[in-house]
Amino acid sequence: MHKLLKKWLSVATIVSALLPNVLTANAFTIVEGLQSKPLEITENSYKDGWINFCLNGDAKVTLGVYKATTATKSDTLEMLANNKVYPKGCYKEKWLGTAQSNYFYGISAEATTFWYTGTPYVSEWLMASETANTLKIWDAYVDNATFSPWDEEKAKINFNTSQKSDVTVEIYNQNNKRQVTLKSAYTYQSGDHTVYWDGKNQYGNIVEEGEYTYEISASNSNGNAYKSGKIYVKDDLSADTSTEDPRLKYVFASKETFDPGRKEKTYITFNLTADADVTVTIYKKNGTKFDEIFNENDLNEGTYSVAWDGYGTDMSESYYTYKVHASNSKGESTESGKIYVKQDDAANKRPNVFKDSVSKIPFYPKNGSLDFTFTVDRDSKVTLEIKDGSYTEATVLEDYSVQEGTHSFSWNGVNRYGEYSTDGVYGYKITAENSKGKDVEEGKFYIADSTKAQNIYGSCSTFTDVDKSNKYCDAIKWAKSANIFSGYSDGSFKPNQSIQRVEALKVILETFNIKSSDTYGSNYFKDTDGYQWYAPYLKTAVNLGIVNGYSDGTFRPANSVNRIEALVMILNTGKTKGLIVPSNANSYPYYDVPGNSDSKWYLNYAWLAKTYELTDNQNYFYPGQSITRAEMADMLYRYYKAGLER
Repeated sequence: MHKLLKKWLSVATIVSALLPNVLTANAFTIVEGLQSKPLEITENSYKDGWINFCLNGDAKVTLGVYKATTATKSDTLEMLANNKVYPKGCYKEKWLGTAQSNYFYGISAEATTFWYTGTPYVSEWLMASETANTLKIWDAYVDNATFSPWDEEKAKINFNTSQKSDVTVEIYNQNNKRQVTLKSAYTYQSGDHTVYWDGKNQYGNIVEEGEYTYEISASNSNGNAYKSGKIYVKDDLSADTSTEDPRLKYVFASKETFDPGRKEKTYITFNLTADADVTVTIYKKNGTKFDEIFNENDLNEGTYSVAWDGYGTDMSESYYTYKVHASNSKGESTESGKIYVKQDDAANKRPNVFKDSVSKIPFYPKNGSLDFTFTVDRDSKVTLEIKDGSYTEATVLEDYSVQEGTHSFSWNGVNRYGEYSTDGVYGYKITAENSKGKDVEEGKFYIADSTKAQNIYGSCSTFTDVDKSNKYCDAIKWAKSANIFSGYSDGSFKPNQSIQRVEALKVILETFNIKSSDTYGSNYFKDTDGYQWYAPYLKTAVNLGIVNGYSDGTFRPANSVNRIEALVMILNTGKTKGLIVPSNANSYPYYDVPGNSDSKWYLNYAWLAKTYELTDNQNYFYPGQSITRAEMADMLYRYYKAGLER
C-alpha cells in the first residue's frame, strides 16, 4: 500500500505542476480516474488463416487455437503467442492449420502499464457454414504494387464484392501492425471497386521502405469475406533512376478492354530500373497459365512495350491477368493487372469506335508528335482528349467531323497551359457521336522526358517520328527526295495519318508529273468548290478519267481515301501514261477481295497489284481501310520500282 501511495504521489506532483490552478488534494481523484481504464481486445476476427485483434493499451497476450471436444471442454491445437508483449495497436498472427467447424481461437491479455487494468478474453469460431448466398470478395489485385510515395505515386487496390456490404481496407507492416485504415465499414454496392493508398500512415507520414499487406474485409447479414495481398514501398523510383535490384514502374496495358476479333491489340508497357531477366505472362481468370508473350534474359534497363493480340482467347473468360516479372541477383519485382477481352458492341445507328491505338510508347513530347489512330463505322463528330486521371490535360479534337473510316490525329505533347506534359502514365479518350448516340474508347500511354529521347534506331530521312527500322523508311525517303511528300513544321512525317481523297489526287498527279489545270471555277460535283485549292487537280483528274464521283453526284473530297480507291487512282493515272490493266477473271487475288459483284469494279486492279507486289501483304489487301501517308508512299514507291512508270 505504501508503494502504491508513493507512486500516486509522484504522479500527483506532475499533475499539480501542469495544472497549477487545481488543488493538489484533488489530484488524487484525477489520477485515480486516469489509471483505471479497462484493457480491451477489439476488432478480433479470423480471415483466411490470419487471426486479427487490436489492443487499446500495452499488454502481454496469450493467443491459441483450440478444438472443442464437448460443450465445456477443448484441446489445444497450437499456441501462437504465450505472454508475448504487444504495444498498443492492431495486429494479426498467422495460423497454418486448416479450419474445421469445431475449431476456435482464444485471446487473453494482461495490462503491462499502470494506466490499464483487467485481463480481457475473447474467442470466435474459425469456420462458419457457407451457403449459396455467402458474401464473397473476388478479383483483388493492385495496380502499381511497387511504388514511391516520395514521387507522389499511389497504389491502386482493386476488388469486387458479390453483394452490398460494409467494407474495411487496411494496410499492415511486416510486423503485422496496422499502419492506416483506408476505408472503415464503408458501404459498397456489389461490383468493382477501387481504393488508393498514398504510402502514408494514420498520422499522415510516409511509411518506411519495405513490404506491406493490404487487407480487405467485407460484412453483411450473410456473413464475412476477406482478401489480402502485398504492396511494396520503395524510394527513388523515377523513370530515369537506376537501381541494383530490378524494379518495375509505370506498368500498364495500353488497352484494358479490347476486341481481338477486330484485330485490335493491347500493349503491356513497363519501365525497368536495372538489367534483369523479364517475362510477361498471360493467365486465365481461374489462374491457369494461358500464354507467355515475352521472355528475355539480361534485358537492359529502360521502357518496353510488349504487344498482345489476344489470339486464341475465349470471350466467355471475360478477363485475363497479365503478370510482368523481373529478377536478377539483387532481387525481383512483379506487377500485374487485368485485361478484359470482349466483342465490340456495334450499335445499329450510333457510331462505333474501334482499332484505336497510339503510334509509340514511350512518347517524348520534345522529340516529335504522338499519333492517335482509330476507326469509326459511321460519320460522326469526334472529341479526343488527353487525360491525367480525371483531369483533362489537353483536347486534341473537339466535335470534329469525320467520315466513316480510319483516321489519325497528332498531339505535340503540349498541355492546355502551353507547357510540355511531364513524365507519367496518361490516358486518352475518344468520343464519337451522332444524332443516334455515342461511343467511347479509352487507352493509355506513357510520357518520358525529352532529355532521354534518343532514338536507338536513328531517324528516317530526318523525320523525328519515323525510325530507320520502319518498314516504310525506304519508300518515305524516296518520296521525300522526289518532292512527293514533305514533312511537317515540327519535323515529323506522321506516317499513320490518313489522307483525304483530294490530297491523294494531288500526290498521285505530282508523282506522275501530270500538270494540273490552271483554271478555277469548274464544279463537277455538288459537294465540291471550284475555287478551293484542289479544284485544278480535280478538274484534271476528271478530264483524264482518273476519278469519278459517287452515284449520288458527290465526290466527298474530305473523306479519307481507302486502299482500293488509292490503288485505282494510281493505276488510272498510269493508264494515261500507257499502262495497260489486263482483265483477269481467275478466282480472287487476295483473301479479302472475293471474285464477286461487290469487287467486280476493282478486281482487275487488285490482280495487277498482286502481280507486281504493290503492297507489302500478299494475302490480304484490306480494300476498305483508309490508306495512311506511309502506305501511300510505299504503294507509289513499289509502282516505281516495278518499272510500270512510263
